[in-house]
Amino acid sequence: MSLNQYGLNVDYNKRKLESILKDINCYTPDELSRELARLAVTADKSVLQEAEFNMLIPVTGNKLSDSKTLDLVQSSGYSITGFVLNKKDNHAIVDKGAVRHLTNEDLWNLMHPIA
Repeated sequence: MSLNQYGLNVDYNKRKLESILKDINCYTPDELSRELARLAVTADKSVLQEAEFNMLIPVTGNKLSDSKTLDLVQSSGYSITGFVLNKKDNHAIVDKGAVRHLTNEDLWNLMHPIA
């Protein structure tokens, strides 16, 4: 492994880029995007948390949820560390490896506390 002065694995990245460029005529846009994203994650995954790339992160299928999440990430300094999952009458909140299961009523009470 050959690291440069900034800690980048030069040998690995050169080999991957050469391989990508050799076959670039055969890539579809989504395949090339995946290859380059893998390189980005290997080099420094924290870069993908920057505002420039956050527009790609929230994709729940609910425009309001995506919009509110993106607004919080871009303007308020929040970062995405987990997910809220829904399965019929149950929910799960996953955050940094911890999981909390909630009923519909539990989630309602959490999101709409009585003043």
